[in-house]
Amino acid sequence: MKAAILLLFFIFPLFSYSAIYKCKIDGVLTFSHLPCSDNAEEITIKTARPGNSKANESGYVQNNDDIEAFIKTKKLNSQINESQNLIRTYKEKISIEINDLNKMSQATANNLQGANRSEAIAIQMQSVTSKYKSLINVEQTKIAQLISQKKYINHSDITVNQDANEFEQALTETDRFIRLRKINSDMVVHENKIKTFQNQMKKELKNLEKKSTDTANNIAGASLQSAIANQMNALAAKYNTLIEVEQLEISRLLDEKNTLL
Repeated sequence: MKAAILLLFFIFPLFSYSAIYKCKIDGVLTFSHLPCSDNAEEITIKTARPGNSKANESGYVQNNDDIEAFIKTKKLNSQINESQNLIRTYKEKISIEINDLNKMSQATANNLQGANRSEAIAIQMQSVTSKYKSLINVEQTKIAQLISQKKYINHSDITVNQDANEFEQALTETDRFIRLRKINSDMVVHENKIKTFQNQMKKELKNLEKKSTDTANNIAGASLQSAIANQMNALAAKYNTLIEVEQLEISRLLDEKNTLL
């Protein structure tokens, strides 16, 4: 049963009958708890009283299995959001820490001592990336498991009269349309983030390549170039981690979209 229908009955827990108005607006079948046009047709959807899980011939019945499935799904969605928020936090931290280390590296002198310092900073950058990538992977695994649990939640069958069936179908189509639009919008956001990360990576790597070229004739050139190469690898690893997160989100959205089409 759709969440929208369940929420409707939670709003009116003390009543056995809920008034719903059916009308057509610009040729589109619409349902509302208030009259939606001058020719609105009032229909009545019967809900089950507490403890009653049997369907009535002329009405709609919500049973305990439906409510339990809704509660479980809501809890799983909350847990998914928690993991997604943690991933966002890790993404912010990895960017901040790597950028700080990169600034420290840029401030080092172009001599042997500076080369040694840059090498140490490059190792720190790689360590930071590895740490947050591991933390992100843990949350990604949790999300995959939670999504899998959502797919296997069984919803109980319902019995409805003709008006109630039209009501459920209209809500289903409306929810589907709204969700598809949200999925498409979210995919564009993730795709734009990937483009931003790719452009930032190219810019930063280009700056490091220039720095490496400028140190070629320096007495400590070989050591500096080695340190810069390690920094470039660390930066590439950071951006690849951030891009992977966005790509995985796009894959999940595509999977959900395919189930709705």
